[in-house]
Amino acid sequence: MLSQHRSPDCRFSVCNEINGTVYAIAEQGDGKLLIGGAFTASEGLKCSSKNHIARLNIDGSMDTTFNPGAGANEWVMSLVVQPDKKILAGGYFTAFNDETIGYLVRLNHDGSRDTDFNPDINIHQMWYYGVNKIVLLDDGKILIGGFFNQIDGIGRSWLARLNPDGSLDEEFGAAGSPNGYVWDIAVQPDGKIIIVGDFDFFAGVPRNGIARLHPDGSLDTSFDPGNGIGTEINTYVTSVVLQDDGKIVIGGLFSQFNNQPAKGLVRLNHDGSIDGVFNAGDGANERILDIVQQSDGNFIIAGGFSEYNKYARSYIARVFGDQPEDEPVIYTLMLEANPAHAGEVTGSGDYEQGHTTTINAIAHEGYEFINWTDPDGVEVYTEAENQVSITDHINLTANFEEITTSAEFFMEANLNVYPNPFSNRVIFSFSAETDGKILLVVYDVTGRVVTTLYDGMVVSGRNYELEYLPENETDGVLFYRLISGENVLTGKIIRQK
Repeated sequence: MLSQHRSPDCRFSVCNEINGTVYAIAEQGDGKLLIGGAFTASEGLKCSSKNHIARLNIDGSMDTTFNPGAGANEWVMSLVVQPDKKILAGGYFTAFNDETIGYLVRLNHDGSRDTDFNPDINIHQMWYYGVNKIVLLDDGKILIGGFFNQIDGIGRSWLARLNPDGSLDEEFGAAGSPNGYVWDIAVQPDGKIIIVGDFDFFAGVPRNGIARLHPDGSLDTSFDPGNGIGTEINTYVTSVVLQDDGKIVIGGLFSQFNNQPAKGLVRLNHDGSIDGVFNAGDGANERILDIVQQSDGNFIIAGGFSEYNKYARSYIARVFGDQPEDEPVIYTLMLEANPAHAGEVTGSGDYEQGHTTTINAIAHEGYEFINWTDPDGVEVYTEAENQVSITDHINLTANFEEITTSAEFFMEANLNVYPNPFSNRVIFSFSAETDGKILLVVYDVTGRVVTTLYDGMVVSGRNYELEYLPENETDGVLFYRLISGENVLTGKIIRQK
């Protein structure tokens, strides 16, 4: 859970017994959260989760008053809380609490199964098929979409409407159905129904990925999406959101809509035509699984993508919705120096979309500019001064490094080593003419480093005396190496006991 500032809300801490993907969340009126998904039961010190369904308290701990028994034997994909606090759960399961029941169940508030609700849903194939979406209608009836082809022994492929007791509402869908599975459903205020998924036709009429139906389930031909998402293999629509103005936003895995470029996200007018004001640019580089509209008209999208409109955005991103026609689109250019004390940056500010501005990085004394990088550390510019075109919010960091000066003391007269030969101790004495960093090591005839006498900065004009006290080395020849930058000075010392 995120706070109002979009940082993680540390007061909400879900116990680590939730050991798999959560596909469905439903909030109860008391603030508790129902979750469903691919997680399985596991006992822990603080809490325990049940197979594929659980309820969380407001603080994220497991609500132990909710007891679904053995839970579902496969994934729960959709959850809806009814006004009477009963819970509809749909998914790919064929049993619930060890009772045979396929794909849709209604639970009482305490998690026990409501035995008055008995849908009879059948499918031909048994691997990850079932109910993918549940929508509760105002009259108490229930729309379901997913991967099925029969309800109560009557053919209803991919989409159906149930009565409040779970029986099939035969008045809905008699005029036809989609020819592929339904991923998501949205109901307009006028009762018309938007369905999206992996289908090419509805009742024999071409409808690629999206269709609108009348309240009785027949096709609304006034909604014409043209070629839709096309007929390319492995393209589908997974999510649909209705705006208050009647426009429709859909997301999924597709590269065009009605023969116009549209990568994974598009907004349609009420009649199914593309809304040209909404421009997703290069869109998502992988499928979008869910869309949520915020109160400000912008959208949160989630899915398997790592980029959106060529910006690095892993799995989740916010997308702008409408902008007032009489106001320009304003983006923020945020610049910073790294380290902060190493230099200055110029060019930060708020700019209109399409504006071009100059950014510059100015190194402080003792530092040099390296490059500009984005928030992921990817190099963007190698020059300190650049022209930047404002097309989105931009965060850049100017990186600096400290300049290391070599100590110029490499005259033999400035380095005294005594006594040499030596018995138990030898002194290395020197002074530096400039500030810098040095390394002084002693090594044997095999090249093995015996000891490091100094590894650090030296100060101009200061005298240094370093003492070497050998421990277990035998008599013989040793060597020293003094390194500063690219300069190296070597010499020989002889030990005699």
